Amino acid sequence: MTEFDGIGRDGARMVLEVLVPRKDEKTIYDMVLSFNPRAFMLSLEPTTFNGGFWVKRLKRRRQLIAQRDRKNK
Repeated sequence: MTEFDGIGRDGARMVLEVLVPRKDEKTIYDMVLSFNPRAFMLSLEPTTFNGGFWVKRLKRRRQLIAQRDRKNK
C-alpha cells in the first residue's frame, strides 16, 4: 500500500494505492466502505509489471503452472 495526500474538488484527501490479488478485491472494498461509505474507489486490471515483489511472485506462479502442465501431458 502506498499512501499520499491529495487535493480534490472538495479539499484535502488521503489517497491510498493498494495492490492486491483479484481474489481479495471484494475484501478490500468492504474494508474501505466500513470506514467511509462515501469513499471513491477505482479498480484497475494491470497488464504489465516491472520490478517489485509482484514480479517474483508472478514468475514463480508461471513456473509452477508450466511444471504442472508438463506433468499432465
